[in-house]
Amino acid sequence: MRCADGDDYVVHYEDLAAKQIGWWQEIPTVTPATAIAQCVVYGTPMYLLRQAIERGHRQGYLKAAEGDELTAALECAGTGD
Repeated sequence: MRCADGDDYVVHYEDLAAKQIGWWQEIPTVTPATAIAQCVVYGTPMYLLRQAIERGHRQGYLKAAEGDELTAALECAGTGD
C-alpha cells in the first residue's frame, strides 16, 4: 500500500481457513469472530474487545458459542484496558 509518509498503513498477512473468510458488499473479509480473535492476539484494549463481542452478539454477527470462546480467550490473554 502507498501513502504520503508510508507510516499510516500496516498490512498483515495470515493463512486463513475457509470458515474464517466472509464477504461484505462483494469484498472478501475475515469473519467478525476472526477479526476479534486477531485483535485479542494483537493486544487491542480489553474494553474495546468486550464491546465488540457484546455488539457482535446483539446484532447477530456472532453466535453465542463464538462470543463465549472469544470472551474466554480475552480473559486468558489478559489484554490490558
